[in-house]
Amino acid sequence: MVADRRRGSAAHVRRWPGHTITYTESIPAKWDWSLQRALTAWNTAGGHLSFVPVKKGRRPQLVIGFGDTHGADGYASIGPAPHAFVHLSPGYRKAPDTAGLKVWVGRLFTHELGHVVGFEHTAGTCSLMVAVFDTGACPLLDDQPGYYACRWIDKPLLKRFVGAYGGKARQAAKSCLIDPLPDQLVGPQFTAAPGGPVTFRWSAPPSAPPRSKVHLEVWPGSTCAGDPPRDVDVQLPLGAGTWTDPSDGTGGPHCFRAQVVNQYGAGPAPVVTVLDRFQRPVAPPSVAAGAWNPDEGRWAFTASWSADTLLVAYISTADPASCPAVEAAGTFQMTFGHGSALFVPALGPEECVVFVARSAAGVSSAAVPLHLQAPRPPAPVVGTPVYDAGTDTWSVSVAPVAGLTPVAEVRAGACSSPAPANLTFPESPDFFSASPGPSCVYVALADFTFAAWFGPVVSRGFTQPSA
Repeated sequence: MVADRRRGSAAHVRRWPGHTITYTESIPAKWDWSLQRALTAWNTAGGHLSFVPVKKGRRPQLVIGFGDTHGADGYASIGPAPHAFVHLSPGYRKAPDTAGLKVWVGRLFTHELGHVVGFEHTAGTCSLMVAVFDTGACPLLDDQPGYYACRWIDKPLLKRFVGAYGGKARQAAKSCLIDPLPDQLVGPQFTAAPGGPVTFRWSAPPSAPPRSKVHLEVWPGSTCAGDPPRDVDVQLPLGAGTWTDPSDGTGGPHCFRAQVVNQYGAGPAPVVTVLDRFQRPVAPPSVAAGAWNPDEGRWAFTASWSADTLLVAYISTADPASCPAVEAAGTFQMTFGHGSALFVPALGPEECVVFVARSAAGVSSAAVPLHLQAPRPPAPVVGTPVYDAGTDTWSVSVAPVAGLTPVAEVRAGACSSPAPANLTFPESPDFFSASPGPSCVYVALADFTFAAWFGPVVSRGFTQPSA
């Protein structure tokens, strides 16, 4: 960031006469903190020179406000000038007063007031009077939330200041609060009722700066050590007085931590405890079989389940007719949200689908099995075998049925009842042949969604003429 673009000798100090510099300022209220910290930095540095507000009716020696900064963030006159000034770039009129910017503008004012005191630019990356300040090499904020690096007037500059104006150097603390700490919460307590969620109750502290809140966190663990990912991380109004754990986690011991903090995250010691987190049970879904769709090879089904959960289905790929365990190896899994089309693929003519409802935290309900069975094809309506002397082949008519295919197998000899159990139906009823003499054609309807899924067999006898 560019403090200003002045050039000059770092060694020379243009000294003010007397021990005070009177000022007036027209900076918006959102930058009051920044300006006051800058004035305090110089007024408490130990030199025999202070900035004081001008008395009413008097003419100030220094005017602080928005003005031309020649493209920099700030600009100021150097030393005792007839119309001394500190200008802040007009771009800061609409800039947000975040913690980082508040501290930066405070340091910027301190730099520009350093020019007013009489100092030119100096070298040194983190020196207050360096022309271009490197925020990467010189962090503005402290590692601890709500604190900033407040030793703005570096030691060499402090030495030159008291050398020029007299006094005894007083170095500022390294780290300071941005906002005051709120007082501790009154009567804070976590409680875990049997069979219910953890609750936290408190009363607002006697004193707290504006925009203070209660920062509440929950994470799994038998201790509160470390900094693991949080299951819960919420900001609560000071006056809320109570919080109830949403309890959609996995249960077991969890660290519960609550701290009253100011708007920048700093606060007194937190309240911490380890309690078993209540695992809110997930209600099982209600499911029922729907229509079988032979064209698509799948079943529709109907289901209802809790609004804040998903519906998950499991089917065994090795043995679809058996009911698999939830999350077992070798299962086909489908997940449904509210509004999804409800269907499951047919991996076999008989199928067991296991359903659970699952919360966003991964907690599953009790399993609900649903047994499905594709309807076996009906018995075909078969005509009388017809001989075609031109091709020496036979055919037999079969009434068409949507979604099903007629299949046939010819065996020598008279038709048997019941039909042979080992039929494989390699032929079509539209075209088949036989050896001379009596034969039987066995006809069935097949659903080729599945292997070897045939309906009842109808037989028709015929006699193949001799050659």
